[in-house]
Amino acid sequence: MKAVDVLPNYREELSRIPKLIEGLTRAELDRKMVDHPKVRSIGDLARHQADVEGLFLATLVGKDRPAKLTRETHGDAAGIVKAMGGVREQLAGYVDELSLEDLNKTLKTAMGERTVKQVLWGLVSEMNNNRGQILLNLRLQNPDR
Repeated sequence: MKAVDVLPNYREELSRIPKLIEGLTRAELDRKMVDHPKVRSIGDLARHQADVEGLFLATLVGKDRPAKLTRETHGDAAGIVKAMGGVREQLAGYVDELSLEDLNKTLKTAMGERTVKQVLWGLVSEMNNNRGQILLNLRLQNPDR
């Protein structure tokens, strides 16, 4: 049995944030719920999610972390979605190959030793948190979204 058999919706989950931001204008990406330096815009949240996914992928496969996305390097929705797509395909391919036993393997992470299952759960948790913030921000811009 493969890990994908107990994670049937992971590919769908990976597609949700790109679907939310596809086609947004720069003005929409730059919008914040509150004008405060600690509050992230939709674009900042999406870029942060792409960075987090790159970090988690690097942790899972033992590679170097990809360069961080910035407003200057990835200012439009298409650029963010494209960057997410590359990492997400690698993540999906990694999960496709995992056995159930692989989920319990221990990895060294920035936060200490974690199982693959814990690392994946952390990624899903962060993804849901960021998606919720993006969706709330979009709904404040347009309640019919």
